[in-house]
Amino acid sequence: MRLPALLSLSWLAASGAAFAAFAPIPEIEKGQPVVVDLRGGVLYDSNIFGDDEGAVDSLVYTLSPQLRLNASLTQQTFLRGVYSLEVQQFDDRPGDDTLFNHLLGARLSHSVSERAEITLYENLAIVQSPEAALTLGGIREEYQADQSFWSNVLGATGTVDLSRRLELEPGLRVFGINYDNAVLAGDLDHVRWDASSGLAYRYWRTTRLVAEGRYRKVRYDVGDAFKGSETLYALAGFNYDLEERTALKTRLGVEARERNAGGDTSRLYGEASLRHSYAENSWVQAGVEYSLQETDAIGDYLDSSGPVFVLTGQVDPSGADTLLFTGTISYALRTLNARPGASVGDADEESLTLGFAAILNIREQWSIRATLDYQDKTSDVPGREQ
Repeated sequence: MRLPALLSLSWLAASGAAFAAFAPIPEIEKGQPVVVDLRGGVLYDSNIFGDDEGAVDSLVYTLSPQLRLNASLTQQTFLRGVYSLEVQQFDDRPGDDTLFNHLLGARLSHSVSERAEITLYENLAIVQSPEAALTLGGIREEYQADQSFWSNVLGATGTVDLSRRLELEPGLRVFGINYDNAVLAGDLDHVRWDASSGLAYRYWRTTRLVAEGRYRKVRYDVGDAFKGSETLYALAGFNYDLEERTALKTRLGVEARERNAGGDTSRLYGEASLRHSYAENSWVQAGVEYSLQETDAIGDYLDSSGPVFVLTGQVDPSGADTLLFTGTISYALRTLNARPGASVGDADEESLTLGFAAILNIREQWSIRATLDYQDKTSDVPGREQ
């Protein structure tokens, strides 16, 4: 169980930005070509490693400068770039007590014509987490002593109006992750390709019927013949938008997973989300998804399956963007599906994540934020609880 709380004071050269783990924080660019954001704060984390035993708590002092660039390259092309540095100083952390995290991102949007648009994006994250060993059954697993990693996301999305009512929505995304620790790298380093193509038919002014196909390939750097997989999705659903206040999206279909080892699986896939804006700057959104997901215990389990429920929202009492309250509640009920012939059986896991934030915007360039985050995870597998 983890219970971090944060109080931060921010100075912004142009606008507010996020500084909370789970609660949604609105970000307002206001059209400036250069935005400098400097955030600082102090938080208390009741379990900095997320261990199920021997939790280590600590005060954490944070400083996070961020630079955002916005540029219209042509009348049809817009570029946005961002670099963020997060410095964490722990009051009581075994080993290194000063950590540095980096985020570098770029997004290029281009209108090919009046009927076609394309967006390219890239996000690189470098996360430092040394001496982050887990304690399992009272035995500290030293091979997990360094959980530092870097990850990269490269993708493209587009829309093409085939006719007045028919729209094509292609997409491509490549995700890769690499751990510094050799053992973790051998277990978890992988690349994931996601390709999709959706066909949307405008049935009514507020309703679009959608047919969508997706493809996913997961390739592990080590042991791919044992851990890799390919998945095909065939989905159908609809998007409903009512005057930009209420939006409903549903997808239902089948996912067929072909594994390099461990047998193949076909299961139902479903996702739905509902968002309603009931006042100026105030909204609520609920979502649910049922799917197969990769697991970090890939040696014993094929994957995990089950539903994930998410409720999030924002309240602006005055409608003037002066005082905001935001929150997120996420609940997941997953089953770890054991590999055939493994020494373990299927195992159930439950996880609950809560995040709440209060943001006070003072004038244009200052804001004070207080957040409270909570994590709790129970598992049938010893050592996976948090």
